[in-house]
Amino acid sequence: MGGRGCFEEVTVVAVYGDGKGATAVPSIKKTVEALPGSRGLLITNERLGVDVEQRLLGGGMDYNGYTEFVMYSLHNFIETEFCLIVQHDGWALDGKNWRDKWFEFDYVGGYTHAALLPGGQFYKNYQWANLPNVGEALVVQNGGFSLRSKKFLEAPSKYGLMRRQAPEGLMYEDIQLCCLLRRDLEKVGVKFATDEEARLFSFEHIGPPHSGMDITKIFGHHSRHRQLLSNGEMLWKMTRKQTEEIYGEKVLLDLFEKHYGYTVHAV
Repeated sequence: MGGRGCFEEVTVVAVYGDGKGATAVPSIKKTVEALPGSRGLLITNERLGVDVEQRLLGGGMDYNGYTEFVMYSLHNFIETEFCLIVQHDGWALDGKNWRDKWFEFDYVGGYTHAALLPGGQFYKNYQWANLPNVGEALVVQNGGFSLRSKKFLEAPSKYGLMRRQAPEGLMYEDIQLCCLLRRDLEKVGVKFATDEEARLFSFEHIGPPHSGMDITKIFGHHSRHRQLLSNGEMLWKMTRKQTEEIYGEKVLLDLFEKHYGYTVHAV
């Protein structure tokens, strides 16, 4: 793969089957800029007039279709050793925070609030963090901004690892891959990032497990509450009052406005 700053074997990719792929172009460009030499790619169901390489899907798809595509078809569109999935609401924040160690893993995503415990219980909002067997928790690493090896992309199809039946909220691809199918994937040699590396790679929201971290050292992020509009402008999909009421969100708003200098438009 090469050393720091050598990313020819990384494809920064966004997948949109709803005709809205243009919204992800700023995130693709911002992340390619952070990874010099990487390749940007938009997989879309409609040819768009944007200056990013595009490959067409066979048809449209909803979020359930997106999950199926990412788990079982994305590998057909990726020609490099790794891909970094981005979305309109997830992009690289600072290329200086990249760690070559992440190339040692097959999957790296942001450390989230949700986890599966050995008994099969799935907890959200860090409700699992103080339980006796917390050390065995399989924490979801956010898929909306995630580094995946070609080996990882191919594994579900290659080894016939089908999505597990689960309540609707657990059918998302990152929950399936990081929790319900993780042990099966590990058995065939797939290596997931450690919790420590996941925390450094990206954040969704900031919770108790991030206590004491210097969040300016985190590489990227993904959350449905944020959207990149241009290189220096973003939408914050909460009011400032709501932001003040949610744990850690004011800290993140300050990060984007004061540390990174984004012009932030709150709803």
